[in-house]
Amino acid sequence: MLRLTGIDIERCPVCAQNRLRVTEILAPICLPTRCPPLVDTS
Repeated sequence: MLRLTGIDIERCPVCAQNRLRVTEILAPICLPTRCPPLVDTS
């Protein structure tokens, strides 16, 4: 992103001094209208 846009998405948007870090990774949420149907392959 930095190379393409010049925006460093890892830099704190508030103080612009420190780096952001991953504290938690969230699982994707699938809405019922957009979820692919589950296929039983057994």
